[in-house]
Amino acid sequence: MAGLIQRLPAPARALADIRDQEAAWRRADLVLVSNAARAVGLAATGGQVQLRLSSATHELYWQDYDPGERRPDETWPEYADRSWKELLFLTGTLPPDEVMIEGARRFWPWLKITDAAAAEAMWFAVYLAAEED
Repeated sequence: MAGLIQRLPAPARALADIRDQEAAWRRADLVLVSNAARAVGLAATGGQVQLRLSSATHELYWQDYDPGERRPDETWPEYADRSWKELLFLTGTLPPDEVMIEGARRFWPWLKITDAAAAEAMWFAVYLAAEED
């Protein structure tokens, strides 16, 4: 994954939070990332919302966005394009950030975090793939 992240143009990489070879971006940056990834031939295989705190990463695995797998009749560029279109559609159907933060608080009742800190910690992990993978 780290090698794939390095294929992204510098502006897209600069917006990423990279931890343990896993990249995540802000919801507002996903269109830019999508365009940058497609330009270098990278597909999106999915992702999930995460609260990335300094002490730990909390994966809101129930808030995921996984495009369909590559179809046998799809060229790689067709698949890459479709995967990003689906990922952007699916992230657009996620609840507002405030609702996801409340869900995280219910799931992890011991997680004491202000709304502002939770909004700052909210990232959208995206898993990338290249044709030769």
